[in-house]
Amino acid sequence: MKVPLRYQNTEYDCGTTSFVNALAYLYDREDIPVELLTKYFVEYANKNDKFDVNCEILYGKDVTLDKIKDTVSMNGVVIARCFQDIEHYVLITDVDDNFTYIFDPYYLDEKYYCDDDDVAIVLHETFTHNRVVKNERLFDESLKDFSLLEKNKRSIILLKR
Repeated sequence: MKVPLRYQNTEYDCGTTSFVNALAYLYDREDIPVELLTKYFVEYANKNDKFDVNCEILYGKDVTLDKIKDTVSMNGVVIARCFQDIEHYVLITDVDDNFTYIFDPYYLDEKYYCDDDDVAIVLHETFTHNRVVKNERLFDESLKDFSLLEKNKRSIILLKR
């Protein structure tokens, strides 16, 4: 059974929460082994053929919309470092020609981005996303919310089953 994606519990656990959300998005809860929670993720994945997740980390100019689209088109997800007052981690679950669909683990009121034409909060899609962001904003280097930072500071993790 799928479970709703989670919000972060503190001001600083966005990366961990996005990682847990990636697993929740990719797997049913009964398919996530308990051992995963106590072992180093990559070590477990590399030694166990039954837990078939592929991870790839991209940096800088290698972070492209095409790479993100390719990953989500294969039912994968992307953990992305972005800007939101400070550096922050979110989960990208889908992309189309105009928008990126993001689950941001930081809970905000539905009206928080009412003055921002590039971002919308969505509260009824708890299994996939809670933000819709224009693709142009994602690759904007001006450090607005949900920009992927300056090109040389960008990093994403592609996760595919």
